[in-house]
Amino acid sequence: AADLRRMKEILDKHPELAGLEGFIPSTLYPGLAKNDFITLANGSFIVTHGTIIRSAPGASAAAELKAWGRSGCSGHTHRLTRYYQRDHFTVKVWLECGHLALNPPHYHKVNKPTAENWQQGVVLVYTEGNQFHAEDIPFTLHYRAMLHGRRYQG
Repeated sequence: AADLRRMKEILDKHPELAGLEGFIPSTLYPGLAKNDFITLANGSFIVTHGTIIRSAPGASAAAELKAWGRSGCSGHTHRLTRYYQRDHFTVKVWLECGHLALNPPHYHKVNKPTAENWQQGVVLVYTEGNQFHAEDIPFTLHYRAMLHGRRYQG
């Protein structure tokens, strides 16, 4: 809910982004539970909340890809990263989406403060038939991002 509110604030500031098909907060994840998923590209790409957390960026994506057996993205880890897997027939990709929260939590191991490795951003997926192209769009400090050659700030 907080991410959808944040996305609505971004869309209010940048109405040109609202024209992207499917980039409408009310239709993105209506009631999506952790184990549910949305299919895109005739089922060749899925979007899910995600349930697997690993300690390093990319490791959660690798585990989600193994669990689902097809390409997709999840956001549970709040890291922006991607993982590819190639077999004899195809290349699969899993993207860990970033998040839109204003204040990501700070995690510290007991007596070992560590740098936060959360990367904020979004994933944009283009589809045509059963084909897809997924791009990750990282946010720099102060929610700055570049999309289609234009700079945005949320």
